[in-house]
Amino acid sequence: MSETGRIKLAHVSRRPYVAGGGMERMDYYIYKYLSREYFDPRFVILDDKQPGDAPYGDSVDYIYLDRINRFDQLIKLLQDVDVVSYSSVDRFQPLICESARLSKTPSLIEIMHTVAPGQLYDQIDLTICVSETVNKEQSDKEKTLVIHNGIDLGEFSFARKDKDGGKIVLLQAGRREKEMFFHLDELEEQILPMAPDIELWLAGRGQEGQGSDRVKFLGLVGDMPSLYRQAGLFVLLSRKEALGIAALEAMACGSIPIVSSDAGLAEIVTDGVDGFVVNAESQSEVVSKIRQAVEMVESGAIDKMRKAARKTVEERFDVHRSIREYEKAIREIVDKKGKRRQPGPATAEPTPEVDIYEALDHYHAERWDDAVHCFTNMTERSSPLVIDAYFAITDNFIRLCEMSGLADLSDALIKKLYESGYRQESFINFWRAISLARPSGFTADSVLNHSEANQYPKPDAYMQSALLLLREGLREHGAAALKKGMELWPDMKEFSELYENLSKKLKL
Repeated sequence: MSETGRIKLAHVSRRPYVAGGGMERMDYYIYKYLSREYFDPRFVILDDKQPGDAPYGDSVDYIYLDRINRFDQLIKLLQDVDVVSYSSVDRFQPLICESARLSKTPSLIEIMHTVAPGQLYDQIDLTICVSETVNKEQSDKEKTLVIHNGIDLGEFSFARKDKDGGKIVLLQAGRREKEMFFHLDELEEQILPMAPDIELWLAGRGQEGQGSDRVKFLGLVGDMPSLYRQAGLFVLLSRKEALGIAALEAMACGSIPIVSSDAGLAEIVTDGVDGFVVNAESQSEVVSKIRQAVEMVESGAIDKMRKAARKTVEERFDVHRSIREYEKAIREIVDKKGKRRQPGPATAEPTPEVDIYEALDHYHAERWDDAVHCFTNMTERSSPLVIDAYFAITDNFIRLCEMSGLADLSDALIKKLYESGYRQESFINFWRAISLARPSGFTADSVLNHSEANQYPKPDAYMQSALLLLREGLREHGAAALKKGMELWPDMKEFSELYENLSKKLKL
């Protein structure tokens, strides 16, 4: 196929690093194995590289975005592409989706790596789900396709190392912060007495701490295939697992999985055939299943199951098959939607949702000033907010502004929400409480048209506002509302008594 005939694809991901999970692994496999005969790809990375992160492959020509003005950079990068695809563990991706829309990219594909509904944006043409479990969460099945994650069978070979000093190794691999029914070390008192040669190994980001001769925290491990081949059993009792690529890697290396029946892991393992599936909500059932597996290791009966586990991965989860399915899906979308006929714009104004998305990234990275800057930009956009979840996020940020003394930004955010059609009762009540607590005027008051509380003040309104503000953790604001109530109704002891108690705590 000629150079001009290839499909120009921009695939966007968060971080292509070993410290990540299944999403990062599959992104790397896409980078590595996507056909260059049919595709002209570029691989865009959103997040900064973190200390200690090691990329899966140094040969990949990644495009890293600066954390400032990522939207502007994406608009320029997407000017000539035919398809934007992105990997997501999160339903909301306005930075990518709005960049694709405003750059007039013909097709947009989301790849859902988490058990959650996608398809939030009308411009999404296809939602690829990594398991049937994820597929069940999607509303429009006609726009949904299941392509299981896969692994590189050449990398994860079956060369077992079971005779490592006669030990029976139970391995857990994954991020410590991953939501689990039980971590392996939390069951050590039940597991270790099962046999004197049992050891528990925990590998992955955050799997660090004070271990013992039989419980070992290994942290990040560079050679995971070798670790899998040393482990007799692989224990993964995670909640809402979209699929569980670590379990696939372990099975390929002959480490028998013991997994929770919750979500996607049960799509991989057939209980009693190539592993064990257990109701992980019950600790007694988990311990019983582990005991059964340990007994099979000791007797040698587990060997047949090891071969079955390898066969399962070979037949169903070879990454090369997964990539060919991705290629087929992308080509079908292009056949339907067409390729780009002319370059997209070099610049565009981001929507308010983009500003909020960026603000959240800064906030979680503890870059408060940058988050404030993004929210300030959002209030100045001509277009309204339209995504419901981002109304709630902005509503919560207003409280942070009040706590930080950013009254002007708080007012501007309230105005933006109201003008965008946000009418939640809790929001209106909070706005009214703030307006009553302010020493003078409230700039958003005339816009919201709820000034009756100031024109015809009532004691209940001030008392309720003060209590609401105190519940929100805004003690100074609550004290201000009480003080106003004391001034307006000096004979009402409720105001003075509550204000006096609060003053002692705040040392007003």
